[in-house]
Formats: sequence, C-alpha cells, structure tokens
Amino acid sequence: MIVSLAQLKDYLGIMDSSSDSRLQTALNGVEVMVRVYCARDFTLDTYTENALFQYPRDGYQTRQYPIVSIAGLTVSDVLWKEGVDYWVNRSTGVFTFLDGLVSPHTTLAITYAAGYTASTYPHVLVSAILEQAACNYQGQGSSMLLSERLGDRQYTKVSSQAGSGGLSPLVEGMLSGLRSALFDTL
Repeated sequence: MIVSLAQLKDYLGIMDSSSDSRLQTALNGVEVMVRVYCARDFTLDTYTENALFQYPRDGYQTRQYPIVSIAGLTVSDVLWKEGVDYWVNRSTGVFTFLDGLVSPHTTLAITYAAGYTASTYPHVLVSAILEQAACNYQGQGSSMLLSERLGDRQYTKVSSQAGSGGLSPLVEGMLSGLRSALFDTL
C-alpha cells in the first residue's frame, strides 16, 4: 500500500474506527485507479520486460522507475553492459544505446528492480491518493446523483465529476507528471 489507513484517517480528521472498513475499501480502489491511470506500479519490486523493436531505436524506457538496480539487459540474446553498451537515467527509466540505433526486429529483454519504498513515495502521489480516497469516502467520487425539485416535479441525473479512469480532474492533474510513457513493450 502506498497510503496507509492511518494516513487517510489523519487526512480526514477521523479518530474512531467505526468507518475503517469503508475507508480501507475507498483507499484500495483509489490505489488501483492510480496505478492504472499512471501505467506504473510504484512499489519497489523486480520487473522483467521484453520488447521487439519495429523500427530503428536509440533507446528504451522501462514501464517502472526509478530504477534501483539492473540484473541484466540483453539485445538479440547478447548481454549488454552499462557504461559500455548503454547508459541509463535511473530516475526516468530511460536507456540510451551508446552504439547508435538498434536495428528493426531486434529483441530486448531487461530485468531490473524499480520503484519506491514507503518512505520515498513522491509527495504528490501520496497527496493525490489521499485527495481521491477522501472524495470517494465522502460521496464525491467519480459520479454523483444530482436532483432538482420544483413543486411536485423532480429531476435526477448522474453527473460525472471524473476524468478518465474515475479520478477527479484535480487528481489527474496532480498525477500528470507521474504517468509512464508506454513504448513497444510486449
């Protein structure tokens, strides 16, 4: 979990445990939505990616970052060495191939550790999750029923307050810098 139940309760100013189950459900749902929206996992783990380049490439971006360590990178089944065959920007997950372009129909396989620990998650990520979970808990989540009454007539409609994936436009804006650029990974 990126955000703990205790953090969400503190954010909302809730002291008792009567709503813990509902709060945890809101928090779990928001974390899934954020991971899907950003196309990243964020949690420190080991990942393996395989790619087939359809056109000449001079680099590659991993789905997960920041990169903590690289277990191996092979291009067409040949093990490449960091600093000799490629350079990597660990904070963005962008690999640059030092010998120029890699030919079309070349395969790449990479195994690496990437992500954040509980103490290193970006503040904006934690804030976005707290904001959306609070909205969802308070009934201001992805959609709301709006009603209007005039005399004996009543009109009710569903108003979507959300952007793509059920996140509010505010939260999407907060997360925009954390979205992964997706390339030709298989």
